Amino acid sequence: MCEVLDRIEARGEAIGEARGEARGEARGKAIGEARGKALGWESALLVSIKNLMGSTKWTADQAMEALGIPAAERKGLKAKL
Repeated sequence: MCEVLDRIEARGEAIGEARGEARGEARGKAIGEARGKALGWESALLVSIKNLMGSTKWTADQAMEALGIPAAERKGLKAKL
């Protein structure tokens, strides 16, 4: 009887581990994708700002204004230029 219970317990643990791993992988993938998109978007903004500054001789603030970047985000972007 004890042997049967041990096998049932081991099977339950294996199922639980598999489910936990699948959930963890899904969460990790979602977080990674979100971070990647955010970094890509920021990189594209920085390139756009630099291009506007170069082609129009505008300041960083003028370029960000033209691109419609909210004032709250400008300081962080400006530091990365």
